[in-house]
Amino acid sequence: CAVLDNQSVECWGWNSNQQSSPPTNLGPVQNVSAGREHTCALLEDQSVVCWGLDSEGQSSPPSNLGKIAAISAGDYFTCALLEDQSVECWGRNNYGQSIVPTGLGAVSKITTGREHSCALMGDQSVECWGQNTFNQLAVPSGLSSVIGIEAGSAHTCAVLDNKSVECW
Repeated sequence: CAVLDNQSVECWGWNSNQQSSPPTNLGPVQNVSAGREHTCALLEDQSVVCWGLDSEGQSSPPSNLGKIAAISAGDYFTCALLEDQSVECWGRNNYGQSIVPTGLGAVSKITTGREHSCALMGDQSVECWGQNTFNQLAVPSGLSSVIGIEAGSAHTCAVLDNKSVECW
């Protein structure tokens, strides 16, 4: 999926659960995140709309989210970074990927993989939770000065302020 210049969404590819068919009259979109068989859009008013498969509640955001700064759709779950720098997740939770750790603190970016979630913290460190079968939660010891993160299916990568990349 892509957000176009006119703030609409265009999706393509597999569409078995209508995940590639954005709702009509979606409104101005800031960002979009495609998960497994569902898609979520962050709207201009800082709310979120999701569509596609909802078998685990991944397309049904909680009604009391408040203002959202960013979204990330994973494998049957979704996480949102709220304006107050907290994180809320919903949907599948078979590995704890939707349970935000207590006392997480101020988050600047959220990313989701297949069954894990990671947050870039305000102090440029990284916190991850969920499935750890392939050590995707094993943030390298001493990792610091992180300016970007992205989770893959069973791994996570961080961009450091010196523009180098660390993956685990």
